[in-house]
Amino acid sequence: MENSKLQDTSQVARKNVIVMFIAFLVFAVFLTINILRYVELNIFDPVVIFLDIMFIFVIFQRTHPKYLTELDKRGFRITRMSLLGKKVYDIPYRDIAGIYKYKSSLAHPISFRRSFTLNSALDGRVVWVLAYRALNKKGKKENRRIFFKTSEEILDALEAHLPNKVRVKEEEVAIAIMRREAEGK
Repeated sequence: MENSKLQDTSQVARKNVIVMFIAFLVFAVFLTINILRYVELNIFDPVVIFLDIMFIFVIFQRTHPKYLTELDKRGFRITRMSLLGKKVYDIPYRDIAGIYKYKSSLAHPISFRRSFTLNSALDGRVVWVLAYRALNKKGKKENRRIFFKTSEEILDALEAHLPNKVRVKEEEVAIAIMRREAEGK
């Protein structure tokens, strides 16, 4: 921790590594079989080969990146470091509507214009959702959300900066967003 920054990096859980490795192996075997079918039997099926490559790429994209979560006096920052480069997501505290535990459902009380999944599939911690408002390229405000995993220490520090906005229910965040929209902020 330097200059009063609080940091946390993505963690790797052994059981998740095993599951993702098995999934990777299955699709690698499928790809090998399809390539051998083409070479030996002259049966070319480009769609199946493309799907195998796509699944391997998706598995790699979900497991390889490392995520750095930081808190400082200005706001919350998540940095994604992967083979394709480094991307930083900065969210000022004033723009955060709330942070709630992710639960899958068919319908959500509020719609988000953009969603970012910034967590490794290998990290065994709980998925949290950070809802916030940001300006798009045209200067119009839009609702966004980030799916992330972090330590309890970071969440506690966030709760100190954002009282009654961290570890709340999804419905409370939706109400806060609707109030902001009604006020025109």
